Amino acid sequence: MLRLYTWYKTTVADLMQRLRDEEGQDIIEYALIVVLIVLVALATSPTIGKSIQSVFSRVIDSLSYTGT
Repeated sequence: MLRLYTWYKTTVADLMQRLRDEEGQDIIEYALIVVLIVLVALATSPTIGKSIQSVFSRVIDSLSYTGT
């Protein structure tokens, strides 16, 4: 009977420790943050690309303008 009680207590204690363990949760949180950053980067890349192209076009036009 004592062996059964000891097994029960250690099994319950092990199960409770596994439920309290948050190590796996950290990995999931970091993965979600990375996914969010990638999605934002993909969503804004066409807009940023057009803006940068516009700036360079204006700079090139300004440099090639002789002002005569």
